[in-house]
Amino acid sequence: MDDTFERESAARLIRAEQTGLRIALACRSAATGAAFIWYVLAAVLFPEVTPRLATIGVLLAFTAVGVAHVAIIGTTYDRPWIKFVIYGLDVCAICAVFALVPISRADDVPQIIAFRAYGIYFLFPLLAMACLSLSWRLVLWTGGTIITAWWAAFIWVQTQMESYLSWGDMPTDATQADYENVFLSIDFIGRGNRIEETGMVFFATLALAAAVYRAPCFLRRWLPISTDRKNRLCVNVSLTCWEDMYPKR
Repeated sequence: MDDTFERESAARLIRAEQTGLRIALACRSAATGAAFIWYVLAAVLFPEVTPRLATIGVLLAFTAVGVAHVAIIGTTYDRPWIKFVIYGLDVCAICAVFALVPISRADDVPQIIAFRAYGIYFLFPLLAMACLSLSWRLVLWTGGTIITAWWAAFIWVQTQMESYLSWGDMPTDATQADYENVFLSIDFIGRGNRIEETGMVFFATLALAAAVYRAPCFLRRWLPISTDRKNRLCVNVSLTCWEDMYPKR
């Protein structure tokens, strides 16, 4: 009887994790779908904007991948590694946009401006959505991939520049003119800012992974599972509340 109850409890936690992953992927698909709609409508609302067919194809492909993954979660076609591939692909795609998609149609604008005009916060929604899966491993994977891909994109852009400026070129007693010549320069890369962004993502990832890890562990470790009817009822109520937070669809 105890083994049966433990298996039932574990199955409920798995269903909660699967439902959370469905919610995360649904948010992802909604975001990519909205980006596709806006990108297409922009060409209609603003005639001077010429949409790129490659961008339209990529947005459609990412939306289709998300929808397909939602459809197979919990089926015989589902595999544990798929969610890691999906999130890794998303992170790398966003970082590739920073590195490869021209920030301007003019040839004399360096791509480093993309890092200054936008920033790493475009990747934070992916880290937040990874938490919905209730998988601390996925949270760590997403955070680590963000840091790695972000630096890869930044280094790639930096190597394409003939010359650049950073905080090391700022005098210790910098004046307004120094800030205008260095910080406001088109060639300013801000390597120190990338280090700060890395630290922010790193500690946020650890905190979120710890929170996600503790949630199911609370049920497994601190709620005794035994043949006692009272204890069994307490665990059953707790698992029901857990499923209410992430209802099965």
